[in-house]
Amino acid sequence: MTDFEIIAPLVPYDDAQMRGLLSQMPEQQRVRVSAMSHPRRRQERVAAYMLLMRLLQRAQRFVEPPVFAIGPHGKPYLVNYPALHFNLSHCAQGVAVAVSDESPVGIDIECRRAVSKALIRRVCNDDEMNEIHQSADPESEFLRIWTRKEALLKYLGTGIACNLQPLLTVTHLDSLGVTIDTRPLPSIDGWLSLCYKATL
Repeated sequence: MTDFEIIAPLVPYDDAQMRGLLSQMPEQQRVRVSAMSHPRRRQERVAAYMLLMRLLQRAQRFVEPPVFAIGPHGKPYLVNYPALHFNLSHCAQGVAVAVSDESPVGIDIECRRAVSKALIRRVCNDDEMNEIHQSADPESEFLRIWTRKEALLKYLGTGIACNLQPLLTVTHLDSLGVTIDTRPLPSIDGWLSLCYKATL
């Protein structure tokens, strides 16, 4: 079972809602959220946590609030749900969470933002650069490609220290045996990509 859920656009919680939602989280998570200096980041983190609890309940796996720990390369895992893989992502206008009991999973959500030519050159291979240049909306096309690469990197758990240009070639994806589902998110003028183990 691989499942995911998103909130886009993310409607800010008021102070009373935040207090109520924080009270449902383990102390470790409350401390981490409270230490965040940016109010929007606190909202995103709480929303992602609530989505994760909803997914656990939907899968009839919910026993207790999930507790996070960080693995190699910064990928989080659930201490008290060791057989369950999960991943989360947030941007200025949305959050996304995925869970799987079959394999690692990676998810990325992005809303429209300015991107530099230097970043496009660093991330994209020649074919992708051509797709961007030929697109009626180059900025959106780049974000589509970016969410796919980010979801794959999160699936792999490697972080972004590797060469990003060859990541999405058909040969590379086939060798990994993964599927990447990508969809537009018109409500936030963005994209969502989910990466999981391909099934035969």
